[in-house]
Amino acid sequence: MEYSFSLPRPVLLTLCQVPAGMTIAQSALTVDVESRMATVHGAPAHLTPTEWNLLTFFLRNRGRVVTHEVLAERVWCSALVDRTVIKAAVRRLRAKLGDESATPTLIHTHRGTGYRFTDDGGADYTGTPLVLATGTSATAV
Repeated sequence: MEYSFSLPRPVLLTLCQVPAGMTIAQSALTVDVESRMATVHGAPAHLTPTEWNLLTFFLRNRGRVVTHEVLAERVWCSALVDRTVIKAAVRRLRAKLGDESATPTLIHTHRGTGYRFTDDGGADYTGTPLVLATGTSATAV
């Protein structure tokens, strides 16, 4: 008799989403969660579903180092995803966001560990630069 334990895929996907109704603006990058649109310098970024989930997961965990294992479980919903798949997805996301891997301003690589999304050019997270707008009000996070 075999036993298997796993959460249903939709449950895991909701763990990596930013709440609906929020717009996140940071220098050249604007993310409208409700319409699932990301723009860079006003131009649409045209993200795939995986890239969108990766971006929103990074936004929810900005300032923290997120390991490859956590990304595999929360974005791909599988612990069996190879690191090269994750690295390739991050590379494509960086390219679409205009974030250079040699001099990153948004997604920083922590070699052997994972990635950290920052909105302040790489300094330690202070919790103030990103603005979340819901409706007509805006609050710094």
